[in-house]
Amino acid sequence: MEILNMGTPELLFIAVFAFIIFGPTRAVEFIGQIGSAIATVKRNYNYLVNDINSEINKISVEEIPRPTETEEPETNGKKDIE
Repeated sequence: MEILNMGTPELLFIAVFAFIIFGPTRAVEFIGQIGSAIATVKRNYNYLVNDINSEINKISVEEIPRPTETEEPETNGKKDIE
C-alpha cells in the first residue's frame, strides 16, 4: 500500500503518534480527516487523468495531414538528377 510515497510503516507511525498526541477520540477524528483528504486528492487526480486522456482521445488521426499517394514529396525546390 503506497499513499503519497508513504508505505504502511510510515502510516502506522503517524496513526500511533496521533493517538498519543491527541488522545483516542481526537486521534480517530484526525486520522479520518487525513483519510478523507487523501481520498479527495486521489479522486481529483483521477478526474484530471481522465480529462487529459479524453482530450487526447478526441484528437483523431484524421486531423493530422498526411500526404496522399498522388502527391509527390517535397524536394525543397531541387530536382533529382537521373
